[in-house]
Amino acid sequence: NSVEANNIQQKYIKFLNRKASTDLIIFPETIVPYELHKNNSLLKKIKDLTDEENIIITGLFTSEDNKFFNSMVFFSKNIEIYNKRKLVPFGEYTPWYDTFFELAESLDIPLSNLSHGRINQKNIYFKDIKIIPVICFESTFSNLINSDTDKELIINISNDSWFGNTLAPYQHLQISQVRALEFNRFMLRATNTGISAFINNKGEVLDYIPNNTEGVITGNIPVNNNISMYSRYGDIGILMLLFFSSLATGLIRLKKSHE
Repeated sequence: NSVEANNIQQKYIKFLNRKASTDLIIFPETIVPYELHKNNSLLKKIKDLTDEENIIITGLFTSEDNKFFNSMVFFSKNIEIYNKRKLVPFGEYTPWYDTFFELAESLDIPLSNLSHGRINQKNIYFKDIKIIPVICFESTFSNLINSDTDKELIINISNDSWFGNTLAPYQHLQISQVRALEFNRFMLRATNTGISAFINNKGEVLDYIPNNTEGVITGNIPVNNNISMYSRYGDIGILMLLFFSSLATGLIRLKKSHE
């Protein structure tokens, strides 16, 4: 409801009023359940605190050309936007929407219909650091992480409330750790519910906020790491291993059939 939504907004404004001495602040996915418009007090506070030396990254709903997106918004000297590419079926979008629309209306079932972000989106930089954005379960897709320079940082924002009181939030964190290790990159992970974490380039959790717990993580982030083997060659090593394993198995069976 509107009262609860306003309480959430005021919570973020209160946090920003502390004026923490950091040049990078990260909020979770979809911090408020609506798009922020021109005269919104939270939007004004964020803009007042950001410039070319200070950035706030947050998840918001955005719109363009009558389409709505689940976005990661970068407030700095300018505002840049990354739109989520891999949406959750029946949660963020409805496959065959036109087919189900009349049925859903008659049954009074709400249908989510966000739009997918474009596959190729503009790279985003803070100072000379390339920011690699990953929203929610996009962290399960290695091919969405475009790592091609030494100075990079992966930002993962998520809302794991979908999963309830299950092991899924912990598994989601582990998936993020794998991505950090694969790409030899530090990752900062901010969640509404779920496990927020500071993950190093070896996939180790250096600091975290437990599931369903409010808190703040602060720290310094080294970003100058070499491009990993996985960044350069992707799954080719695994595919070659599978090919030669299959070839060896086939040759062994062929040999046995002739004995």
